[in-house]
Amino acid sequence: MNRRALQLGIIAIIVIAVVAGAIYYMTQEGERGELLVYVYDSFMAYGKEGEKKLDTLIRSFEEKYNINVTVKKFDSAQDAYNAVLNEIELGKKTADVIIGITPSLAAEGKKKGIFEKIDVDVSNVNRTVISILDPEGYVIPLDYSYLAMIVDTDRLNVTDLSLEDFALSSELASKLIVINPTTSGTGLEFLYWQYAYYEYILGENWTVWWKSIINKAYVASSWSSAFDIFYGDQNRPIMVSYATDPAYSYYFYNSTNLRAFVSHHEGYYYGWMYVEGVAVIKGTEHLKEAKLFVEYLLSEDFQKEIPLNNWMYPVIPVALPEAYKYALDTSKVIPLNDKIPPESIEALKKYLTVEWLKIIKE
Repeated sequence: MNRRALQLGIIAIIVIAVVAGAIYYMTQEGERGELLVYVYDSFMAYGKEGEKKLDTLIRSFEEKYNINVTVKKFDSAQDAYNAVLNEIELGKKTADVIIGITPSLAAEGKKKGIFEKIDVDVSNVNRTVISILDPEGYVIPLDYSYLAMIVDTDRLNVTDLSLEDFALSSELASKLIVINPTTSGTGLEFLYWQYAYYEYILGENWTVWWKSIINKAYVASSWSSAFDIFYGDQNRPIMVSYATDPAYSYYFYNSTNLRAFVSHHEGYYYGWMYVEGVAVIKGTEHLKEAKLFVEYLLSEDFQKEIPLNNWMYPVIPVALPEAYKYALDTSKVIPLNDKIPPESIEALKKYLTVEWLKIIKE
């Protein structure tokens, strides 16, 4: 073979290699995965970066796994869940993954058969949280906190507080902001807590408490509206919220005026664990991508961002930031969630909300 032929052969090999590489690259780009995620609009939005934090975390997942993620936001997790139900009923495209599923939504969704059970490693996930949300594993825990009665001690100097105190004092009840359980997930979870505490710990009818306070307390339509009233109405320094609120106040405002309380009786503290989970929608065409996304949400890279951005506790062992020393110490709080088994929560929800509406109208 002469030198000219050899040079042409080398050039041909190089061209073939470049073309093959280009074709491979374009093929890989064309095979980029897709994922549609439904979530409530304030998820991971309460940090210093606001809504940009979730965008950053999503981009990190996209780059790592070569998957395009479309996030659709709703006013609440309930709205996101309702959208999935409606779209399935109409035969429309719906989410592959939904974030923000509470125990009551988990029970309802499983009964309707809309969740896909996936095989993810939860060996590092808090066992109590798993048992409260969904022991069967259709909905995977993402974060949790405890509900609490939050007091601005600059406006009301109290060192001790329990649910029954509001029923015993009209003045105290007039300072309280509760949340409508028919329009708010937080309000509904508080209703479960109040019901379980009165029925199983105090041995009293749960309606007694509501009948005692309903004409004095302020009933907000949502947690955010309750928050606005809490800071806007000087005469309402107590609201139903979360045990981590004092940590939030310290972190952003260097303030230690907020205190969180749960109920107590005969030396024991009783609370209600608020759990949020993630679920894959049954029939998704992107099951592999959905599983990778759920695993990412359970990774340390994501879980470590929860405390200062969603103001909840991570479900895997992660070092908490300094601000959390101002949150309520929940180590001695007994969660009452086990008083309401997952299989009965849907029926109880209907009963409680119907009776609650009757009390409101009296």
